[in-house]
Amino acid sequence: MNHTTYLKELKKYHKALNSPEDQMLMVKAVFLKLLRDKNYITAKIDDRIFDSFKFDNILGLWAPGEISIYSEPDHHLSSQDRSLVKEYIINGMSLKNIDSIFLGMVYEYFSKISDKKKKGMYYTPEKIVDLIGDYHASNSLIGNKILDPACGSGFFLSKMYDKYMDQICKDGKGTDKYHIAILQDVLYGFDTDIKGILISSLVLSLKYKKFHKPKNIIKQDFLFYDSDDDLKFDIIVGNPPYIGHKQLDREYFVRLKDPYSDVFYDKGDISYCFMKRALESLQTCGKLTFVTSRYFMEAHNARGIRRYIAANSRIDQIIDYYGCRIIPGAKVDPSITFLTKTDYENERTKALIYRLSGKISKGDKLPGLNQLNDADRFEKCELIFDPNEMGSWKINNPDFEGIFNKMHKKSMIDLESVWESYQGVITGLDNAFVIDSRLAPSFPDEIAKPWIKNSHITKFSIQHSTKNVLYTDLVDEINGWDILEERLEAYKERLSKRRECKSGIRKWFHLQWGREPANFDQNKIVFPYKSKENRFALDVGKRYFSADIYGFTIKKNLMLNYGYKTIVALLNSNLYEFYFKSFGKKLGNELYEYYPNTVGKLKLPCLENRVALKLEELHDIIQNETDIFKRDAHIDDLNKFVYKIFDISMEEIKIIENYLNQHKRKGEYYESDGLSK
Repeated sequence: MNHTTYLKELKKYHKALNSPEDQMLMVKAVFLKLLRDKNYITAKIDDRIFDSFKFDNILGLWAPGEISIYSEPDHHLSSQDRSLVKEYIINGMSLKNIDSIFLGMVYEYFSKISDKKKKGMYYTPEKIVDLIGDYHASNSLIGNKILDPACGSGFFLSKMYDKYMDQICKDGKGTDKYHIAILQDVLYGFDTDIKGILISSLVLSLKYKKFHKPKNIIKQDFLFYDSDDDLKFDIIVGNPPYIGHKQLDREYFVRLKDPYSDVFYDKGDISYCFMKRALESLQTCGKLTFVTSRYFMEAHNARGIRRYIAANSRIDQIIDYYGCRIIPGAKVDPSITFLTKTDYENERTKALIYRLSGKISKGDKLPGLNQLNDADRFEKCELIFDPNEMGSWKINNPDFEGIFNKMHKKSMIDLESVWESYQGVITGLDNAFVIDSRLAPSFPDEIAKPWIKNSHITKFSIQHSTKNVLYTDLVDEINGWDILEERLEAYKERLSKRRECKSGIRKWFHLQWGREPANFDQNKIVFPYKSKENRFALDVGKRYFSADIYGFTIKKNLMLNYGYKTIVALLNSNLYEFYFKSFGKKLGNELYEYYPNTVGKLKLPCLENRVALKLEELHDIIQNETDIFKRDAHIDDLNKFVYKIFDISMEEIKIIENYLNQHKRKGEYYESDGLSK
């Protein structure tokens, strides 16, 4: 059921409150209204309840003598707030037929954005919760113990309750006996947020008219849960927090290092720890389903968790939303991973991945479990394990295998085997070191260097930049460089506070990481490290560039009979863009991550001299063409020529072009009901 209308009504009341910063006031109002509208309480609401509007007092109307797990001071409502809350409870839209999970939605809706970011907690779209619930309900749930280790407001627990009740009570009507059994022996929920634990407990209790308190919804850090060896779970589901290493409290970060050092290191994500702990907490043949960032499949710092997953579980399937950010508010590219715990090392070398095709625009519905085999919605890919290194995974679309076989057959070497790659300059303070080119003549040529950023690089060309960088690493002492000292003096305090300056590694007037000037004072190929498409260009202008660009030169004395222009032409072709995007790391809806450890895996072909010269010729024609329509025509000629080099058939060309067009399609990030957790 779409709850947007109900939330919009609540928002109007919330705005009129005397204390709108109190998120829990609306939660309590909804709790009391649910009790009233569902006839869980029949007596007229006494106005005295608003004298101290606490969860304990509201719960006392339903279950006298019971106390909640949430301790709070007396809450005396102002006359204005008392009137508004009472008006909502009596005259607001009826919640009689609304599921109790609405209470969790209200809590999430009114949570502060700052709290969400700090805790890494974001609302899981209802369609995703449904999909995971349907997956596990396809087999019998009866007799299983089910855990959500970061339960938040109880979305997954609520869904698993419904699925369990459907199976145990065929007519769909729960009984007191079954309700108590599920709350006592089936569902477990952990979280470090005591308010979330309260909401989860109330959501489950509200599933039945007679109050029963869930036994196993507790405030607990799952990552340091000292479990009873006899307590193992059959199913673990959830959406672990999205917290990178930078957001973690330092002391907590250090605590994680000991038990999770094999999976959590080098800017890793805390979800890796949740994956390991979850597999440890399952029965053999138990099922784990987590919504996490998709990066664990590709990121270099995730080799440890990939190795652990491969050694301790079977990957049943992965749903990869491939850059579509389906979780509102979270700048994370999610996937859903379905694992079965094994007590032996996984002998399989392949697993199935459903990769979302194209994008999901605002207003579109997320595909459900029954749509995974819809070829218009998902590509079926293979996750291939390296049997000699189970932390090395490769994602492959079988439809592309013939194309890549042709490419590899004519290729002799990886790009990373022949290049020297390097990142651009980190100034530490662009305002100090980056100047308008009109000021450059005031500084000696030896330190005022031409400067480009990511946006200046296009396919084949580097656009004119109006900036220069003051490459002060060439200055030993600033005394005597009057104009430079005058320029930087205003920034001296801020520059001196840089970590490298405070430790004595850098002088205050030096760049933070200037790299080697020889990297820039030579011909080189440059490319942005984040881009929607392959953008490689030859720089012969001795340009210096920022850290959002990488550059490379080709090692000398190699058996490579062609030069930079040929390489640029190949890398900018549709075939090589398709090649890269087949394994490159996706970021959001359209961007890809062009880091050297990925770009370097592209293979270079053996070419006859005449073929290499033709590619050079096409490079120059495209680079020098100013008419956009003629330039596109020349690029089309290049693409046809590269296809011919590798004997790509018309049918295969159609596969390539369709793939590229599909992944260039415009679209907005998916949003669900305007909710965020």
